[in-house]
Parts: sequence; structure tokens; C-alpha cells
Amino acid sequence: MSSTTVHKKYVSKILKYLSKNQKLISEVIIVIDPIKGLSALRFRLRLRIILSGYKLKIPVHTILSPNRLYAGSARNHGWLRAKSDWVMFFDADDEYADSRFSIIADYIALTPAANVFVHSYCTSGEEFSSLESLLTKKEMPKLISFESIKNATLQNLGLQDNNVLFVPDPNGGFYPVHHGHLTVRRSIMSTHMFPSTIKAEDTDFCRSVLFGAGGVFHIPLKLSRYHPLKSSWRNDPWPIEVYYYIKHQAKQLVIKFQRKPDLQ
Repeated sequence: MSSTTVHKKYVSKILKYLSKNQKLISEVIIVIDPIKGLSALRFRLRLRIILSGYKLKIPVHTILSPNRLYAGSARNHGWLRAKSDWVMFFDADDEYADSRFSIIADYIALTPAANVFVHSYCTSGEEFSSLESLLTKKEMPKLISFESIKNATLQNLGLQDNNVLFVPDPNGGFYPVHHGHLTVRRSIMSTHMFPSTIKAEDTDFCRSVLFGAGGVFHIPLKLSRYHPLKSSWRNDPWPIEVYYYIKHQAKQLVIKFQRKPDLQ
């Protein structure tokens, strides 16, 4: 499984998360805006420090966009570079459950008809769906089918933003799905790509697949925490990320030192 991320400001945070799931990842692809000269040198130095600290043993590729583009174009650049059968996209400023990789990998193995997986999410103050609660039930929650998503979306077209996918709510009615945290079969790239000149590119892409190739499934588990931050679109104040890394490492050193036994 390949992973792509696009926000430079949060590279340290997302690489720390990915380092915990290396067994299920074949490569990481980081797509960034064009940088030259001293900025490029600083970024490579920062990335080298972070990678050595988190001990990632998987390939990490950095791709420069030809110019500053919308997120859809960055996603396409990363997708075209990917080699795995499945590609998992990240909004790098959001948070993800530690069990997200293993749960989605299980659904991929169980659902050969799937082309896209989306899942539920939580916001600040809410908890992820825990893997422990799944194991006590001794079965994975049933996917919400492609047909039911398509029917629910068709019923709501014209009532809401046309880019939104709708999923049937077990308690009645429908609810929209956040699509930024999607996992996609790489082979559909030949017929479906992300729109490169608009925002909300992920919702438009999901609708395109839903009414084209099909095979869009929803996992009814909260596997990410959505942060609607405008900071995702700001220029990268690169020292903040190195500071984040060094501060985190310093905390770890303090914890390790405090846990040392008294040798008197």
C-alpha cells in the first residue's frame, strides 16, 4: 500500500504516524510545492533529520509540483508515482487512528469489487473507533454498499452540494461523508483522476467513481479526526516542524531518563 501526503507543514507529524505502520506500507510519497535554492536545501535537511529520528525503513519519495496547484493536482502527481495496487491519501493536518491501516487492509482483502474506500470520522473531543471493540464483536462491521451509497446520493442531489456523497443512516435519513481520507485502487487511474483546478477535489473524485467505475464502499468506523484548518494552505514556516520534532524527542529523552532505576 502506498501513502501520499501534501502538506509540508505537517510532514513530521504524519511521518511519525506512518512509522508505526511500516509493515503495511510499501512506500511514502510526499508532494510539495516547487522550492529552489536554500529553501530546497533546508527541506531536505529537515526531512533527513525526521526520517532518521523515526527510523522509517520504507522508501520515502519527495515530488515537486511544477507550480503551485490545487490539492487535486498534487494528489494526481503522487498517484502517478505510486507502484502499489492500493493508494491511501492523507490530509496531513488531520489525525488518524493507529488501527486504520490494518482495518482497511482487512476490508481490501475481503472486498474484491472495491475501487474506493471511505470511512467515518470524528471531530475534536470525539474518540476513534477502537480495534479492541471490534475484536470483542468477533467480526468486522458490514460495509455500506456501493448500491446504497449511489441511491442515497441520487435522492439528495439538488438538496445539497452536488459534490457530497450520502450514506444511509441506521437511525433514519442520510448523512454526508468526508472524503479526504480515502483509499483508492491504483488501476482506476486510467479512467479517473482528481480534478486539478477546484477545491473539494476528493468529493468530486468520489462521485465520479461512484457513477462511473463503481465500487465505492463506506466503512462505518471513525478512523480519522478532521481538523478544518485554514493553516493547511499557508506557506510552510519550516523551523516549526524541526522544533516539533526536537521538542518531541526531548520529551522522550526526559521520560526515558526519569524511568532509569536508581543505581545507588
